Amino acid sequence: MHIKKFLDFEAHLDEATVALLGAPFEYSVPRTGLADGPQNIRHMSHLLESYSPRLDRSLQEMKLCDLGGVTFGRDIIESMRLITEEVGTINNKKVVVIGGEHTVTVGVVEGLKEKYPELVIIQMDAHADLRNEYEGKKYSHACVMHRCLELVGPERIYQLGIRSGEKEEFELGRQQCHLSSQLRLDEVTLKKLQGIPIYLTIDIDILDPAYAPGVSVPEPCGVSPHELFEAIYSLSGLNIIGFDMVEVLPSHDPGQITAAIAAKIIREAILTFWGGIGGSHGDTEDAEREKRCNTMIRISGGIAKGKKIKALDTMSTRPTLSRVKTSLFDMLVNRVKDAVILDLYSGTGNIGIEALSRGAKRVIFVENNVAQARLIKENLMIVKFLEHADIITLTVSEAIQMLDKRMARDKNMTGFDIIYLAPPFLKGLVWSTIEAIAKSNLISPGGLVGAEHHKKEEVLPLAEGLSATDPLIHTKQRRYGDIVISFYERG
Repeated sequence: MHIKKFLDFEAHLDEATVALLGAPFEYSVPRTGLADGPQNIRHMSHLLESYSPRLDRSLQEMKLCDLGGVTFGRDIIESMRLITEEVGTINNKKVVVIGGEHTVTVGVVEGLKEKYPELVIIQMDAHADLRNEYEGKKYSHACVMHRCLELVGPERIYQLGIRSGEKEEFELGRQQCHLSSQLRLDEVTLKKLQGIPIYLTIDIDILDPAYAPGVSVPEPCGVSPHELFEAIYSLSGLNIIGFDMVEVLPSHDPGQITAAIAAKIIREAILTFWGGIGGSHGDTEDAEREKRCNTMIRISGGIAKGKKIKALDTMSTRPTLSRVKTSLFDMLVNRVKDAVILDLYSGTGNIGIEALSRGAKRVIFVENNVAQARLIKENLMIVKFLEHADIITLTVSEAIQMLDKRMARDKNMTGFDIIYLAPPFLKGLVWSTIEAIAKSNLISPGGLVGAEHHKKEEVLPLAEGLSATDPLIHTKQRRYGDIVISFYERG
């Protein structure tokens, strides 16, 4: 049978930066047909574009080799050996494996563990998969993470989005893994994992059956594709050396919608983790970004005064003008030192980095565009402020909700001393963001909200808070031509 390539990528392995391998294996699942999953995902990939608008990257800029599939027999031990050996022959490449049942992950991890002794696994899945045996079998879709735990050792598996399993599995997960019903790692963990080789395994049943009905063991109350994509994007700064997509079941997949979403997940993950290496036109993404970084922004005050940070040459970014920034920090001179600041619609990170230079204790940057978020990280490294910052790649509304919930859970967390927002002009975002802030617990007592907006955008004198006694009140305004900065404080 002719094996269709994933999105027609036909680079030779020697020149490729990413190698994709099909693992059409099924052995222990209750519903048959998983062996057809890899080819169905490949087929549906041809209905996708190569370009990701969210990431502003394209697979056409990469060299990706599709190696076809491993030929499995019915012996489970022999099958695991085959995939371990196949993965072992892929040297100096990033690895993508398409299953097949989840058991294939054991063979992949065993092959990678030889090259990466310190390997860590991140699992996104509905099920814990930590049983020692299932129906008398040690190798099973229900035992895959137990076998992986034996390979990598305790504390080296992060299980995310888990919503199903036996009590003993949850106990083992909490004792020897990092088991969570949450889909995203917190900032502390992300920092801890920096530089460590990581393998990501994604069972498509992490999604709710409404979005992905074609799975071997459907589990209600799952996440949406949007939530899964955002979780994947949040891993962009980690050293992901490979990932798999498993458990797509074409025989129970009306319209092949599960295979279609799996193909898109693969595209977005490849571009998120490796979209900046091995461009097919001779330029890496970093080189392309350097070409687009035609604008340099100078830090105007503080310990990094005179240093320059980068800005992408793009219509979607509007760095705060130098004279506006200087005037802003002149007004905030008595507030910035030792302040904890939330920088919304961060763009280049210009405002937050200036604040750190002038003595801010910590800045949290919120920037939904992944390319911009990476540039913020680069800029923080230029001025050596990275350890004093966090970068959240969510929409502003999602970030406000997430931070507000975290603050409600952790009573030791205090609010922000300054919240600054500079949304795109004339998009209707400025007032809705001020209202969302007003209805949250994000502002510390005596805190200040500054909103940079176009003079044609209306802001009201009062934004209702959590109660009638704590509205945000408009206290002052400064105008610089078409640009206005409006300030709010708690009433």
